[in-house]
Amino acid sequence: MRTLSVIAMLWAPLALAAPPTAHTCPADTTARSAQDGDRKTQWCEGADGLRRGPWIEWHGNGKAAAQVGYVDGRREGAFAAWYPDGSQRAEGQYAGGQRTGTWTLYDGEGWRRRGAIEAERFSGPWTVSDRDGRVRAAGPYVNGARDGRWTWTDPKGVAHHGSYDAGRFLMCDGDCPLLQPQLEIEEAVKGIEPQTRACYRKATKDQPTLAGDVELHWQVDASGGTGDVKVAGGSLPVGPLTACLVDTISTLRLPPPGRAVPAKRVFRFRPKSGFTDELSTEGRCQAKALRPHLNPARAALLRCIKASVPWPPPTGGAVALRWAITDSGAVGPVGVTPDDLPQRVSCLAKQVQALSFPAGHPCNVGYTIRWE
Repeated sequence: MRTLSVIAMLWAPLALAAPPTAHTCPADTTARSAQDGDRKTQWCEGADGLRRGPWIEWHGNGKAAAQVGYVDGRREGAFAAWYPDGSQRAEGQYAGGQRTGTWTLYDGEGWRRRGAIEAERFSGPWTVSDRDGRVRAAGPYVNGARDGRWTWTDPKGVAHHGSYDAGRFLMCDGDCPLLQPQLEIEEAVKGIEPQTRACYRKATKDQPTLAGDVELHWQVDASGGTGDVKVAGGSLPVGPLTACLVDTISTLRLPPPGRAVPAKRVFRFRPKSGFTDELSTEGRCQAKALRPHLNPARAALLRCIKASVPWPPPTGGAVALRWAITDSGAVGPVGVTPDDLPQRVSCLAKQVQALSFPAGHPCNVGYTIRWE
């Protein structure tokens, strides 16, 4: 754990005050890169295939788009992102591969949002500040969505109050404007992801291999309602899925923008990755309670597997991991079956050993990952 903390300190916020101009890898790692359109990504990779050290994404104009550090395959420490003109886009912290702590998000026009992110979701009190630094809106998030009582402060300093229920705007006792239309529309759409995913699951019952994208356009009217929702493009044909998405978007309600605001969103759908997993426990812990603490390592565990077999694989397979959680929440020795690929065994074990679990619940854990 001390090694992780020391490496994470290398990527403290002080080092990210200005966009980087070059990418340099630590000793004992190899520089890697990938091109996606006009964007380039650079990172450092250890002999075991895990990312370590700085990860940088570059805009097409050569300026940095984002930077973060990696420790044993997971994002760790300070994160910063910039717009193509070099102005700040975001700043915050990663721990164990997930965003955590206080984050500040900038819209590129002088406004900013600030609050906590836990387990990749907005959590607790957040504020929205204008170009002059005045807090214009403040309120809580629950499970990633605005929820409960919010306060809007107009330019004269007069406070107005309204409320949300799981991301859906309910009411306002005065002037509760849509301050950042496109950001708040995107946020509202994310809030109904369970419904849009349900649309896709329903459609795949008749078409199991259904994959592609749908582009929807609509209008947020002056009162915050949604209308004129239509399919504007995408690779998927008009059918039950698109009809379900149109109906779902039509339920959106936002604070009144005072004018009509156009909105659009591309929804992308694809079948599951081909991986399934199963978590079991024996002792004083429950699998459901352990899931949130295991999830940060899941992507790195899958990379360990993909690095050990041809991908896509010619046949299915499985690997079983087992370990004990001590009373302090630490992870004991990790067993891996089958153990015929030493590099994969080492990679998987390292990911699990870096985890920590709630104290006071010692137990034995079994975790099986299958692929097809």
